[in-house]
Amino acid sequence: MSEPTHDRGKTLYIAVFAAMVTSALTTYGLRALEGGGFGGEEEPETVEVPSVTGLARATAQELVQTRGLRFVVADEAPSAEHEAGNVASQEPLAGSQVPADSAVNVVVSSGPPQVEIPDLVGRPLADAREALEELGLEIGDVDETGEGDPPGSVTALDPEPGAEVEVGTEVDLTASPSGVTVPDLLNESYRQAREQLEELGLEVQVRRRWVESRREFAVLAMEPEPGTVVPPGSEVQITIND
Repeated sequence: MSEPTHDRGKTLYIAVFAAMVTSALTTYGLRALEGGGFGGEEEPETVEVPSVTGLARATAQELVQTRGLRFVVADEAPSAEHEAGNVASQEPLAGSQVPADSAVNVVVSSGPPQVEIPDLVGRPLADAREALEELGLEIGDVDETGEGDPPGSVTALDPEPGAEVEVGTEVDLTASPSGVTVPDLLNESYRQAREQLEELGLEVQVRRRWVESRREFAVLAMEPEPGTVVPPGSEVQITIND
């Protein structure tokens, strides 16, 4: 006996409906897996951070904002590499992928680092040179015709002590004439003593005194005493046995 026509139609309808449900579930499952799970949200859109280091602040801000990002000045700091008003550094770094509307934090250069001229008046010229170079300053003109003690000491600086200047600034120094150390010539012969003092640029004044127990023409005394530092051209008095 054959199946009634309406039963065959009902069976066909159920089969078609089941196939549609299966297809829909399969499609939904694939999309869910691609989206990170059932009911998960899609990954947010990312933007590449542009390179703004070294650019003027206004230019950097415009470039960041055209990418859909926020431009934030986190700080201002001295920079030896970037002019005042330019971006000295950025975070995140250029090329990073970040969500849209993320902040790009920058440090804007306030100009070259500043240092204070130290007070070096009275210090030996060599020490003053070393102290300035350690601060990143350059030695400018050195004038050794100043008046002051001890010989060879700094008498003035330009710029003056306490001034704030950029690293690399030249500092001119004025110093008293470099000193000469009086050598120990006691018991030397008059001729040897005179030659050594004149080689040092010192003037020689001679006094005579006889001491029976000492050899003739030996140096008995010196004024200033040996070891004293005196300006070039100073007079040294020697007493010889004569």
